[in-house]
Amino acid sequence: VSLFLDAFTRCVRRGNRHAFCKEDDDAVDFVAAVANLRAFVFHIFPLQSVEEIRSIAGAIVPAIATTNAIVAAAVVQQALCVLGMKETTCRFGKPQMVYVRRVPQVRRRPFPDPCGCNIHVAHGSDRKGDSSSDEKTGKKNDAIQKRWATDLFLVHSAPPSLPSSNCLVCREHYPTVRVFLDATHTTLGQFLCTVLRERLSMTAASVFCGANVLYEEDEYEALATTPLADLMTAADRPLELLVDDLNHEVEWRLVVNHIPAMEGSDAVKLEGIDAALQLEQKLVADSKKNAAAIAAAENDNGNGDRVVPTKTGGVENDDEDDVVDSPSLNVKDAAAGNRATVTVVLSDSDGDDVDVVEIE
Repeated sequence: VSLFLDAFTRCVRRGNRHAFCKEDDDAVDFVAAVANLRAFVFHIFPLQSVEEIRSIAGAIVPAIATTNAIVAAAVVQQALCVLGMKETTCRFGKPQMVYVRRVPQVRRRPFPDPCGCNIHVAHGSDRKGDSSSDEKTGKKNDAIQKRWATDLFLVHSAPPSLPSSNCLVCREHYPTVRVFLDATHTTLGQFLCTVLRERLSMTAASVFCGANVLYEEDEYEALATTPLADLMTAADRPLELLVDDLNHEVEWRLVVNHIPAMEGSDAVKLEGIDAALQLEQKLVADSKKNAAAIAAAENDNGNGDRVVPTKTGGVENDDEDDVVDSPSLNVKDAAAGNRATVTVVLSDSDGDDVDVVEIE
């Protein structure tokens, strides 16, 4: 932490911008401190020395201050919220959706002091390397250099949307097939071969039981010899499985019922295959129809005019010059109404005279 504060202060006191160079001790110290702090947070040991980090910093630095890194941090925060849902008293909030959008209107404002360390930069030091002096008194004139920040991106959170009955992912309506077999003498591997591959033509299936993954292609083969009866929570309750396959556009629900002493040609019975196929076709058709309706609504504002995005993130009509409200504004207002979290993320831009502050 002390190295981070010291290196950060040294870099800011320069008063101008520099491209990263491995021979720049101030920049390398800053990168080394940040890398070791991140490793400590994620329990990655041992920590590396400054010289070790200097040797590999050239390949790492381009990937540090990116939008992906900011979103990854948001993903970790939301993962903590998901894990906390199992606790009776969770110190985290409810999980949120995280979005990255361009701000609808670019604005510049004075760059805030990030650490309150009262950093003074001599006038003209960013060009000539020396401080300016008052022409009349000849005294050295050190003052805080005013820098500007530009808000370009908005990283915000919002409550998840409610499940849609037309969505193939979040809907809770699955094609269902009932399977009758002797669960004590049928293993998971035999079930995959006999029922999924031969009877249902699922060649690359992934099998889930609740939140647990029972089988994926070339994975979890250790469970192949496990009898289905061992996977059932109770002998008198059927085993409910969700199966996702590349040959099917929606997940199927298989309800496995245990019938003792089923052998020969009657070893496995399936009910509801035709109804499941019809439901699958209906769900796919409804999803495509809904997607087409949404696409048409996005491209038409109701007056027959096509709506196109602008460079600043707003949208405008093809035939008119009037600019309408940006979708990001509506999302931001909705997020504020649902107590979404907003923080400030210091960043940088590619311009020579522009300092960027990304708002999260």
